Amino acid sequence: QRLRMEHAEGDVGEVLIERIDLVRSKPVTMPALDREHDPLTQNMVKMSAGSFMMGGEPGVPDEMPLHKVSISAFEIGRLEVTNAEFERFMPEHRKYRDEFSWRDSDPVIYVSWQQAAKYCNWLSIQAGLPTVYDEETFAIKNIRSGYRLPTEAEWEYAASGRGEGRVYPWGNAHFDPTLCNANSRGTTPVGSYPAGASRDGVMDMAGNVAEWCTDFFHPYSKDLETDPCVLVQGEFRSIRGGSWGYYNKSQRVADREFNSQVYPGYYYIGFRIVLPAEAALPNR
Repeated sequence: QRLRMEHAEGDVGEVLIERIDLVRSKPVTMPALDREHDPLTQNMVKMSAGSFMMGGEPGVPDEMPLHKVSISAFEIGRLEVTNAEFERFMPEHRKYRDEFSWRDSDPVIYVSWQQAAKYCNWLSIQAGLPTVYDEETFAIKNIRSGYRLPTEAEWEYAASGRGEGRVYPWGNAHFDPTLCNANSRGTTPVGSYPAGASRDGVMDMAGNVAEWCTDFFHPYSKDLETDPCVLVQGEFRSIRGGSWGYYNKSQRVADREFNSQVYPGYYYIGFRIVLPAEAALPNR
């Protein structure tokens, strides 16, 4: 078969194809997740049950009222989910790597809330656990059954030191830009700021990427709450933790942000995972 070829600059030529060989290929499959040996699920930090005062500064309406919350035990990802980890679930997402997040170990960005929820379901399936999210409606089937996004309360409980009331994950001192990736030009590999870790060694809870939470974004209740998660339908899902591009005030553990769950992703937003204690392996 003779094909006419035209160069981008206008040069024209022809090529003669004399033979085409068909080569049998095998489909590529991603390896199953081994919960006992996989570095992602091994890299979880256990959070004991407890209570804390949730909320922030007077004068910031969406952080008030300050209210007491009791939390059941759970595990939380020590690190934000990386490009390499997310691409095990969605290999085609690699095309979104850019100057803001390009390394395997950078936190994944351009991920919608719904994609993050589907990733959590995928982890649960790989681990032989029931899935949390209905992927048609994105309603919660059983919030304590498998991997999912943290609730706002779980996230703040971990970031504030499990009852210590920390203003930042590292403590109550003034904002220190050497302790997190903030006001920079892009993400850094996860865990790059160990001195800015939480009381329990959870990394990047201030800066790097802001993180999706399970809850819909609504005003706080003033009542004593146990394991709150706002599932009343709303326009927005909650986001925590500030990012590499947010102003300093967004690094405070009490700061709240939000966006639509169908928002196609942004270079400031990523996520981390949690696993309720009821779903965790006995030896973890």
